[in-house]
Order: sequence, then structure tokens, then C-alpha cells
Amino acid sequence: MRAQFASGTLTDLQRVNLLEELLQAHERAVEKRKAEARESLMKDAQQIRAERTAARKEDLEQEKQFIAQLEDQLKAETEEIEVLRQERQRLQEEREELELEGAWQQHQLELEAAHVPGAVLPELVEAELEKAERARRRGLAFWMKMICLIFVSLQLLLVTCVGLCSAVRPEL
Repeated sequence: MRAQFASGTLTDLQRVNLLEELLQAHERAVEKRKAEARESLMKDAQQIRAERTAARKEDLEQEKQFIAQLEDQLKAETEEIEVLRQERQRLQEEREELELEGAWQQHQLELEAAHVPGAVLPELVEAELEKAERARRRGLAFWMKMICLIFVSLQLLLVTCVGLCSAVRPEL
């Protein structure tokens, strides 16, 4: 039929029909190429998404490992700080005992030098009072009193604030 078309032996109707068929075949070919291109783009997009997802997972895994390392470091440093605090407390108590011993020895030397039996020096009494005060401060009763004082202060502050708000805005 194409040969006839080229030779001009076809009628106008046949030419129109043949042109419509050729146009439809061309449109089908174009649609087929578009579909193939879309399918290729979809595959490429899926591959890119998969690569990005894998990269994100790898990044997250590295971040998790980094966080775990930081947590381990923090835990080790926290334990070290606690050990150092305990050591400092022990050394402070030891220093206080040495100071008290020094004051006692000084007292003994002064007693021997003065030949006054049973005399008590004011420094020794003051050192004993300081030691008792430190012991009281380290005690549970001292801290319980401090906590209660803070709690009562906060309650009074809250009541004051509520009272002020009520005075400013009575509808509240």
C-alpha cells in the first residue's frame, strides 16, 4: 500500500486512512518510547533512593557508634570524678586530723613549757569547736534543715506569687 501511495494510484480516502494509520503507529511508537523513558527514570530514581537510604543508614550507624563512644567516655570521666571527690574528702579529713594533732602537740608543748598542769589553751578549744562545727555540717540533720528551709522558702514564694496574680487578675 505504501508503494501505491508513493505512485499516486490510491484514492484520497485511502490516502487519508493510510496517513491516519501511519500517524497512529507513530503515536504508539512515541508513547512506547515515553513509557520506556518513564520506566528508566523510575528505576534510576529507585536506585538513587536506595543509595541515599543506604548512605543515611551508614551515617546513622556511625553517629550511633560515636554517641556510644561519647557515653562511654562520659561514664569513665564521671567515675573518675567521683573517685577524685572521695579522695579529696579523705584528704581533707586527714588534714583536719593533722591540724588537730598539731594543735594538741602545741598545747602539750606549751603546757610542758609553762609547767601549768591541766591548763587549756584557747586555740585548742577553738580547734575542737571548729571540728565539731564541721562534723555537724557534714551530718544529715544539718542538710535536712537546709532542705526544709529551702522548701518552706519556695512555698512562701509560690503563695506570694499566687497572691500577686490574684490581686492583679481577680478572674484567675
